[in-house]
Amino acid sequence: MRQTVAILASILGGALLAGCGGNTTTPTPDGGAPFVITSAFPADGDVTGFNKNTDSAKDGVFKTSTTAEGSIDGDLPPFEAAGFTQLARQHYLGAGLGVGGADYTVDLRIWEMKDAATGASIYASIKDTTRYAAIKNWTDEAMGSAGRYGNSGVMWRVNSYKKAYFVEAQLSDSEVADTTGRDLAVKFVKLTVDKLP
Repeated sequence: MRQTVAILASILGGALLAGCGGNTTTPTPDGGAPFVITSAFPADGDVTGFNKNTDSAKDGVFKTSTTAEGSIDGDLPPFEAAGFTQLARQHYLGAGLGVGGADYTVDLRIWEMKDAATGASIYASIKDTTRYAAIKNWTDEAMGSAGRYGNSGVMWRVNSYKKAYFVEAQLSDSEVADTTGRDLAVKFVKLTVDKLP
């Protein structure tokens, strides 16, 4: 009888603990540690000739509108209105890789939005905002859930989204005819999106 009571108590106790939720951490798809947003950035040399620009004071992870605005100079409003949870930013330098031996610089940003629907919404609407008005030649590119690139006359903008993440690379100085610059900017975004959960 005691053994039956002990077994019932064990089963009931286990059921109660399972119902409490226990572990509140969301694992990554492979069951590893929680996703760290900066882990999606390409490492030095992942894009041939490019290294992280350690001189950039505007790089890091920003979780408030105040700190993000201090980093990105005017690009915040649509992301703030849509509900971003964090921005990760990293600059890269491709010394001597540009036209005529000029340097390429890449400003790579990962915006984590509040949910997947907001990620899709910001991707759909961002190209119609004032800051993007100079880009007239958007062209679709297969990456993430959707992707595209365009040129303002002095730089390539490439953006994509995957679930709640919006990723963008700005490569300058690069004119429309500079397809090498375009392809490099696309590669940065593809590498980043592929590492997102």
